Amino acid sequence: METITYNDKEERDIILKDQYNTETISFHRSGSISYETLTDGRMTKGRGLWHVEEDILKIFTEIDTVDATYQIENGILKIITKEDESNEYFAYKTIVTYKK
Repeated sequence: METITYNDKEERDIILKDQYNTETISFHRSGSISYETLTDGRMTKGRGLWHVEEDILKIFTEIDTVDATYQIENGILKIITKEDESNEYFAYKTIVTYKK
């Protein structure tokens, strides 16, 4: 996962899959989604719904709603989220890459 924060100086954080950070997402034909995330050694599991509307991937879970663009190439899924700068936050873009 790569997060780019656009402030006075562009900052990048890259988190690679390792023994403390992994994520598995299953998109089901029914429109449901299930996920299992290990972040800094802490496990989170959940379910939700997903659908594509005008090239935007929408994911709804118990704890979050995601509106993202996506790309699928050679069995690799990239989910890209962006947020414009506001009075409270700097702009950012996050790219999460999943392999089959």
